[in-house]
Amino acid sequence: MSQAKAQTGGFYFDDFFVDAANRQLRHRGEALPLNSKYFDVLLLLISEGGRLVEKQRIFETVWGSVFVTDAALTQCIKDIRKQLGDDASNPRYIKTVPKHGYIFIGNAVATSGTAQIGNGHLTASQIQPVTATENLHLAARPYKFLDYYTEQDSKLFFGREAEIAAIGSQILARRSFILHGRSGVGKSSIIRAGLAPQLRALGNPVFVIRSFTDPLGSMLEELADALNVNDESPDYQATTIAEAIEQAAQLKAFILEATADAPQGSVIFFLDQFEEFFSLLDEAARERFIAAVGELFANNHLPVKLVFALREDYLAEMSQFKIAIPEIFHHEYRLKRLSRDQAARAITEPALAVGCQYEPQLVGKLLQDLSDHESFDPPQLQIVCDRLFDARNEQGLLTLAAYEGLGTASQILASYLERVLRRFNTTELKTAKAILTALIADDGRRLVLPAAKINSQLRHHLQQSNDENRAARLIDELIAARIARRRYHEGEAWLELAHDFLTPEISRWLTAEERELKQARSVLERAIENYTAHQLMIDNDALDVVLPFAEQLGLTKEEAVLLTRSLMARGRQAPEWLLRRVVSALPELIDAALQETDAQIRLSAIDAAKILRDDQTRMTLRHLALWDKDLAMRKAASIALADWLQTEVAEVFVKDQPGETVGTIRRAISLAMARDYDKQLIRLNRLSPLVSLLMVGGLMWVRLLRGGRAILLQGTAGMLGAAASGLVGGLMLALALAIARQAPAVEAASLMLVLVALGTFIGGLGGFGVSFGMVAATHITYRHSRWWSVVGGAAGGAAVGGVTNLLGVDIIRAVFGQNPSGITGALEGAVIGAGVSLGAVLITEWLKTPRGWQRVLGAALGGCGAGILLTIIGGNLFSGSLEIVARSFADSQIRLEPLAPYFSRVHYSHIREIIFGGIEGLMFATGLMTAIEFTMRKINDR
Repeated sequence: MSQAKAQTGGFYFDDFFVDAANRQLRHRGEALPLNSKYFDVLLLLISEGGRLVEKQRIFETVWGSVFVTDAALTQCIKDIRKQLGDDASNPRYIKTVPKHGYIFIGNAVATSGTAQIGNGHLTASQIQPVTATENLHLAARPYKFLDYYTEQDSKLFFGREAEIAAIGSQILARRSFILHGRSGVGKSSIIRAGLAPQLRALGNPVFVIRSFTDPLGSMLEELADALNVNDESPDYQATTIAEAIEQAAQLKAFILEATADAPQGSVIFFLDQFEEFFSLLDEAARERFIAAVGELFANNHLPVKLVFALREDYLAEMSQFKIAIPEIFHHEYRLKRLSRDQAARAITEPALAVGCQYEPQLVGKLLQDLSDHESFDPPQLQIVCDRLFDARNEQGLLTLAAYEGLGTASQILASYLERVLRRFNTTELKTAKAILTALIADDGRRLVLPAAKINSQLRHHLQQSNDENRAARLIDELIAARIARRRYHEGEAWLELAHDFLTPEISRWLTAEERELKQARSVLERAIENYTAHQLMIDNDALDVVLPFAEQLGLTKEEAVLLTRSLMARGRQAPEWLLRRVVSALPELIDAALQETDAQIRLSAIDAAKILRDDQTRMTLRHLALWDKDLAMRKAASIALADWLQTEVAEVFVKDQPGETVGTIRRAISLAMARDYDKQLIRLNRLSPLVSLLMVGGLMWVRLLRGGRAILLQGTAGMLGAAASGLVGGLMLALALAIARQAPAVEAASLMLVLVALGTFIGGLGGFGVSFGMVAATHITYRHSRWWSVVGGAAGGAAVGGVTNLLGVDIIRAVFGQNPSGITGALEGAVIGAGVSLGAVLITEWLKTPRGWQRVLGAALGGCGAGILLTIIGGNLFSGSLEIVARSFADSQIRLEPLAPYFSRVHYSHIREIIFGGIEGLMFATGLMTAIEFTMRKINDR
């Protein structure tokens, strides 16, 4: 307001005097109470001489960087009206333009003095009407920096006169028109400060629309405001643009008369920055608008024109309008950068309009420094000229010396953003950069985001500093510095960078992780659109992109619910922090997931239920744990209850609910699953003997089922490994006998075939019992002592050995009438099984984390020792059993006596048996354990 004071002493209207010098509002000479800021608002409205002053301009001019809500401005206008005796419904001085701003409609005249008007009258020399020319001198600045020129700035807008004339004539001649150009070329300025005033002066109602979310609604609101009607107006019932224009004609609100320059007036809508239509609106909203445009253009007699202004990289997207406007691409104009002559005018003329002047040599230097192949970017020109305007001397002269003192254009452009950010301390700088990077997409595009979403995205960063007010303060500072811009739409504040010129520098701040974070944000926003329009869940690929960064995204409630719902729908676990964000919606999500047939989806619902701690959830989990048909569901529900209720979980399973009868076995299985999760939660001494016994059996069954695949694979591998050892042993024994007996080839081949077959069979059969017994015991007792695997190996070997002995003797007796005694049986099986597993356990106890080959070595030594022990105590393995059977048949070729010369002459038979027993035990254990270890490693690698 300092410049206002310099130009005038105040304003006079009716019996009021606005004393600018003394900052008082007087009525008939008496001072009226008015807040200082409210006085500034009144002075600004009067100084504009009957023109609209937008809310944003009032905020920026009067309050500057201080954040002020719409409600505060409404109260300000209310207080001013109270002092003026004005009525909002029938205004004499201040008229409200809904959703836009205010106009002073009184007949104000400016005075050069501070004369009282109570009893005297101002002289004619003291009173001058407020004119548009004078308002230029009241304007704050001639350059817009990174903002665009508005209609109120039309007297400051120079350099585009030829384009304004050419584009304006084409708009009047066409029903649709596209104005496109690169970012920063000045499309918004030429529309607002050039085309709109020119076309309005020709008698055309002109509306400039920029809607972030609802262009159709904004067009209807603009028409309603222009017609000065509301929802209660009896003669106005328009629901479409076509109806609104037709009713306007009936109400004679728009006088669309033919002029010399325009055959017939038209209602002209400029849809500015229309690229946001494609980048911000979802598919359903776009389709609604295109359909409305099609209806509008179907009426060839309707006097309406649409002008689409957008960045040229979005031009191809306009093909979506072909269904509504077939000739959409027939009439377009590409706005280029400024030419040299245009740039010279854009530099010098605004300064002259406010009483300032450039040195001629400075203009030439500016054109030289800012030229890019004889073309000029308006944003760069505005930044440099705005900085130079601040450096003018007292006479209003902008000099070459001042320009060089600023470091010329390159330094001014490079240092501005740095200069703004330099004012922040380290913590503030980090937050300020987070705000600015939030306003660009991962591909460098400038975004327009609701302020609430900015705050949400910054939540993770701000929690680290425990200063939630900092973001709002820094946003205000960035707006005041013209780095960012605040817009209001339907009462909500939206933020954007002041210009695309800033995006390259800000993009350079992004790390690879931040770019991935932005990509995740973009994927999530598209997912929200798809869910809103088509109820589509986020697919697994998109979840993989979003989930690693979800906690840093500052999710809204809607986004958190969709992410949780999608994770559950894909059978994936939601992280605990996410579940806590949606705890109020969780019961509904869990119920929906439990209705699905897919087991993974239902399991994810049980996992999510761990966050809830209420009676309904407890009863749901209990019912699933006891009654669900899917064992995996019963197990998951049992574990969830055990994790929640701890030692009280046994009581939940043991105690029946009213009208319910739970079988003992069913109850025991659920208890077994809970004990399998944590044995400390279920105490056997607190249960009845029968339930305890059944629970232990159930526990073994549960663990066998859980490890069934691994047991099957490892047991089968052990059996095959032992069979391979038996094959090798049989082959070696056959070769030794053939050589010792000097048997003919046919006899040797026959002997080899028999011994290899028997060795493979006996080795595989023994391996089956020992490996399955040892592996099964390991899985059943994995939370207890590993010594149980020794018991399992011994039991498995004994079982198979005993069965084999009985069946083998019975078969020989039945077929050959012989009754051999002393062949391998339960004792041998138990000892060899215990030896193999004992060797593996001992090496594990000794080395703690042995390698696979070390466990094989331990098992081999254990098997060797078991074989020697069996021979000493009178037991027989494969070779000993063969000799016993052979002795039952006089003509048998399997007797081992021919091997006697290769052993000691004294007690050669016993020494041979010991050596054979040790070798057999060693080979058996080596083959069995090697196969088990190999299979275990393959399973773990998966």
